[in-house]
Amino acid sequence: MMLDDAGEVVAKHAGERTIPEFEKTVARAVFYIDARKKAEAGDKSAGIDFAIAKLELGTLTADDAKKKIAELGAPTAEQQAHLDGILLNLEVTAIAKAAGTDRASAGRKFVEMKKAGRIPTGATEIIVFWDAILQNAAAQKDIAGFEEALGKLKEKLGSNPNKKPFFDKQEAELKKMKSGK
Repeated sequence: MMLDDAGEVVAKHAGERTIPEFEKTVARAVFYIDARKKAEAGDKSAGIDFAIAKLELGTLTADDAKKKIAELGAPTAEQQAHLDGILLNLEVTAIAKAAGTDRASAGRKFVEMKKAGRIPTGATEIIVFWDAILQNAAAQKDIAGFEEALGKLKEKLGSNPNKKPFFDKQEAELKKMKSGK
């Protein structure tokens, strides 16, 4: 977590622990502090940025963020796209949480989201999304869906040597599915 000089959390790191990823977290912290300062000075566009940043940080609910943004005016296309992405990530998290250990049921919902072009962008949400789709594809014996989800997970996690046993297991499952056994 990154804190401001008053001890308030202004960014939380998620994703890989690499210098480029930490630099992105620092940039989010700086953006948060700048948007807060400008919003406090009356800049409505910065107020929208600040509400979106608070939503992303988890210190503002989706409903409260939407209400605050509506009070401040129409967001720019860029702000709206950012807001939509965060809301999608929150939706993915909620679906996964509601499904509990039944990842295949979440996967069925995520397949529909994918068909609609609604794919999350958050580091954790991407993994949750594609893992649930993988589990659903395995349950449905959907080879193409399994291959796609496995490929997406490899793009995200394939360079992590700790994930090799997982990928080996999934490759064996894919081979089994393809052989019809």
